[in-house]
Amino acid sequence: MVWAMAAMAMLQGGETLYVSPRGSDSWDGRAEVRRGASGPFRTVGRAVREVERLRRLKIQRYEPIRVVLRGGTHFLERTLEIGRDASGTPTSPTVFEAYPKERPVLSGGVVLRGWQPDGQGRLLLRVPDAAGGSWRPLALYLGERRLPRARLPKTGWFRVAEPLPPTGSAGQPGPDRFRFRPGDLNASWTNLGDREVCAIMIWGMARMRIRSIEGDVVNLTGSTGWQTNWAEFQKDGRYLIENAPEGLDEPGEWVLDSKTGTFLALPPRERAAFAPIAPKLERLVAVRDASHVSFRGVEFRHAVTPALPPEGRNWPQAESDLPGALLVERSSRVEFRNCTVADVEAYAIELGDGARDCVVENCRLWRLGAGGVKIGTLAYSEDEAALAQRNTVRGCTIVNGGRLHPAAVGVLIGQSPRNTVERNEIADFYYTGVSVGWSWGYQPANSHHNRIAFNRIHHIGQGLLSDMGGVYHLGNAPGNEVCFNLIHDVQSYAYGGWGLYTDEGSTNVRMYGNVVYRTKSAGFHQHYGKDNVVSDNVLAFGGEAQVMRTREEPHRSFAFERNIVYWKDAPLLGGNWRANNNYEFRKNLYWRADGGAFDFAGWSLQEWRARGQDRDGQVLDPGFVDPDKGDFRLKPDAPARRLGYGLFEKAIEAWRGKPAWKVGPPAFPLER
Repeated sequence: MVWAMAAMAMLQGGETLYVSPRGSDSWDGRAEVRRGASGPFRTVGRAVREVERLRRLKIQRYEPIRVVLRGGTHFLERTLEIGRDASGTPTSPTVFEAYPKERPVLSGGVVLRGWQPDGQGRLLLRVPDAAGGSWRPLALYLGERRLPRARLPKTGWFRVAEPLPPTGSAGQPGPDRFRFRPGDLNASWTNLGDREVCAIMIWGMARMRIRSIEGDVVNLTGSTGWQTNWAEFQKDGRYLIENAPEGLDEPGEWVLDSKTGTFLALPPRERAAFAPIAPKLERLVAVRDASHVSFRGVEFRHAVTPALPPEGRNWPQAESDLPGALLVERSSRVEFRNCTVADVEAYAIELGDGARDCVVENCRLWRLGAGGVKIGTLAYSEDEAALAQRNTVRGCTIVNGGRLHPAAVGVLIGQSPRNTVERNEIADFYYTGVSVGWSWGYQPANSHHNRIAFNRIHHIGQGLLSDMGGVYHLGNAPGNEVCFNLIHDVQSYAYGGWGLYTDEGSTNVRMYGNVVYRTKSAGFHQHYGKDNVVSDNVLAFGGEAQVMRTREEPHRSFAFERNIVYWKDAPLLGGNWRANNNYEFRKNLYWRADGGAFDFAGWSLQEWRARGQDRDGQVLDPGFVDPDKGDFRLKPDAPARRLGYGLFEKAIEAWRGKPAWKVGPPAFPLER
């Protein structure tokens, strides 16, 4: 980061522009407050145009330019576009930063004012832009509070009475109807296309519009898109109805009639004036074809999800098609430092196609409709030079995610190499913490030489979805390392609450020095893959097993060595182990702390060793300080320490003395 240090040193020179919500775009932008004809700009867009003008001047081309944002909310009428003409250089960056001790907020929302009473204790507001369905916000915001759309049932879920074969009317595969239980839906409802069926699948959630209700069958305007088990309505499957006027009975709830553009709300009791903010822009900032641009200490809020299409949507995994409120593409050395992104309906930050050497550092990404950071695209490319790569997400707090799209993840790396995700806290999501790779099976992949290190990942899943990991990996990935992470409290709904998870052809991945505990299914699981190395980890308190392996393959699945496995009242090994011996266990320590007997997938220790496994492994108490309370440090005289184990303590020390993000009761469906 020599270029960043040089840029910091040069910021004392150059030009400084000011922007204030109380300014004017007719002023020159050179003063913090108005002084005669001089004063701050009113809009950030005006400041960007001035930056471009200055960069075109030879004298200013090689000097730093600072755009200082005064406190208050800066409402963006359109996406803030920053391109090549606003670029800086290593010693003369373009910097957008907060005025000292002030809080500038760049908002992509609009204030909804002018509500009128409807005579029933509710308020009405007609917004022409909301008519026609092209703008359908999923939440409104009143200060720091998210106001949800009214839903049915008020708490919990409806359950599918019976799945039905598709009618084929949607013109695409997958089911387009199901049978509901008596009393849940009503054929007398009107304006059905505004009501959204939010149906939990296995590791995702479909949002579908209602076409008709006939008897006890609900017909949808589209299908789930795939004829497969993970895109089907299962018997007793969970779903709810959002934007349901019949559920409008709690202060803060609202619905939208998209035909007329009319909002109907039951305002909070404590507010005399009701003027919530509705997110309007999908993207707040788009940096394209630029370099050496930095945002420091700025808060970004209120970005909307793309409007639900008539056929609905059901994305296969991780809500990875949703955009980031902040986009960087075809650009290099773009920074977000000490920034906040909150109250956005999709992902917070997207380092897209061609984003290189970018940094997201010491940021808080929270109250997220979907996920935190997306890196790279989903398409494999043979032109690796054009890919997003060498990006860093460091020291961030990425929490409260998946509030509207629960299958989103904290950090998603797609087809992108050589990225670093380190020292972040990722918590309070409903699916995976960090997901790496976007290539199923043993196909070519670009997601190699990524490093996921020293992160604290906890309270993932929270009993909503299935088939997840604290760190989830798929695809051929030489050089990928998952190391020194502290992962705990991974709770799936059904199967698949794993800490470390190598899925779908994961190859040549190294997972070492991690501490993983309190997982519903197991600390480590490999679906299928080749030549992965899992070493020097602590795996503790797996609920169904401690180590799991699913698919038998003709090559070596993985090496499992120098790990400490510590558990109570559950099997040691789960899944498929007996058809072949294509795995290697070496020098591991095992301890069942409740004193119960255990075996190795039905083999005794002696039989396990006779198969060539763990001939130098041992069964002994490793000597943790207080494992029941999550303290896996080794005591000074611990047997494991004497035997040379303890590399994993680096993961513990990285977070020691730093309280974990406090996670309350799960907030989905619909945070209140």
